[in-house]
Amino acid sequence: MSYVVTVDDRGRILLPADVRRKLGLRKGSKLILWVAEGGRLEAVPLERELERVAEVFRRKFAGWREEDHKVTAALLEMVKGSGAR
Repeated sequence: MSYVVTVDDRGRILLPADVRRKLGLRKGSKLILWVAEGGRLEAVPLERELERVAEVFRRKFAGWREEDHKVTAALLEMVKGSGAR
């Protein structure tokens, strides 16, 4: 579905209620905007994009255990050697 909206004198547009509902937007919601090829304006709810990025990290680092990391082991050895607690 498409809508025609008007840009006001301060550069604002009003998103139709149907669009806000479909995107889960409410007062204070943030959008990422960019100009795509052909001069198209695209918008993605920031919260949705952050969830997508978080899921990428969850998959990439599934099973990650800091104590298994070689650098962690080296740092622990340095701390033991210095007598620090």
